[in-house]
Amino acid sequence: MMKIICVSNNPIIINKKLPQVQVINGGFLDVLEKAKDKILKGYKLVTHPLTGSISPQVMPYKSIILESGPGQVDDESLQIINLAIAYARSLIQLDPRLCWDEASLTDFQLIDFDFVKDMIAMLHPSKI
Repeated sequence: MMKIICVSNNPIIINKKLPQVQVINGGFLDVLEKAKDKILKGYKLVTHPLTGSISPQVMPYKSIILESGPGQVDDESLQIINLAIAYARSLIQLDPRLCWDEASLTDFQLIDFDFVKDMIAMLHPSKI
């Protein structure tokens, strides 16, 4: 049986209290690293880790949808997450962390949520 999970640090998604959400208390890169841990345990990417046009050093929130597989490491998912981690690290090292006001943080949460809401709606239509 396939199991779908969402790895996220986005308060909008976390506050929905969905059982399939793995809460990450950290930044963008922490979410990517946890997704990689899941991939190494046999999960496969459903959503791309670098969706959107906002750079990882700017975007404070990230949500990634994964599905469990047969227990083997999916080479394509592993390659994609490794490239995403390397890219995010390179950008984060170039620029210092930005400080955002509450309105901007809310906007970033909504942008991230928009990328995964359709998948979450399939799992829990009443929560969207």
